Order: sequence, then C-alpha cells, then structure tokens
Amino acid sequence: MKKIIEKYFIAFGHLSLPTIGTLKLVKTEAILENGIWEAPKETIVFENLNEHPTKHFYAYLADALSISIDQAVLKYEQLINDLISQGNFQLGSLGLFQFNDQTVLFTSNYNTTDYYEPIYIETVKNVDGNNNHIHANKDIWYVWAILIAISATIAILIKNYI
Repeated sequence: MKKIIEKYFIAFGHLSLPTIGTLKLVKTEAILENGIWEAPKETIVFENLNEHPTKHFYAYLADALSISIDQAVLKYEQLINDLISQGNFQLGSLGLFQFNDQTVLFTSNYNTTDYYEPIYIETVKNVDGNNNHIHANKDIWYVWAILIAISATIAILIKNYI
C-alpha cells in the first residue's frame, strides 16, 4: 500500500498522514538573474498538521486496491497505526520518518539539484560574416504600411463597385 500512497503523492503533490502530518510538494519557478537561469526548485515539505485525507484520496486508494471506500479508510488507518508503532519508517522514495518523543522528523530523499542545473546565457551580437555589425533599416516601415492600406482599400472598392 506504500507504493500506492507514493504514487498518489507524485500525481497530486499532497498527502495527509493522520496523527503524523502532511506532505506537500512545493515548487518555485526558474528565475533569470545576472544572465543565469536559476533552475526551478521542488521540495517536499513536511508540516505537523493533523489533516484527514480527502474523499478523493480514499477513492483513489479504493480504486487502486479494488475495494470499497469504507474498506480503504479502515486499511489506511491501520497502515498509519502500524507505521507509528514502528517508530521509524521509510515512505517509498519520498523520505524517512523518525519519531522522537512527541516530534516527528522527516528527511526527504528528493533533491532537485540532481535533475536541474542552472543555464548560463551569453549575449550574442548580430554580425555578418566579416564581423561587421548588421544595421537593419527600420525607418521605412510606415511606407509599407501605407502601401498595404492603399492596396486593401482599392481591393475593397473594386469588390463592392464592380
């Protein structure tokens, strides 16, 4: 059942473990800073919130185990009680839970630096083959706009009156 729970977390980025806490996948976007695209960061955050799983979670679990939702609730609660009684447990590839007195420590196995690296961007000059700068003449754009407008007006007049 741990594999199913792990798949749920990967798919939806949220997992409630009653009496233990809540796991959330927190994402930050990539940012451009001083010509370097800093890689996006994703981290698994553990919060000591005593939330109960949603109906969506229980429906997912019931579907994966091919049982009713009521049976899924009972099996999940039994799994949580078994995990708490173990003291320390590994939740798939997500991380390790350790129980010390009244506190729960979570050590994540997910490190985004293994997957994403910063991208260094260099400025590129627009040059021709002789290393001379190319100067585009952009002063005549309005001439083309006037020619297109006149030709469109002539086409409309011809279409309506001929």
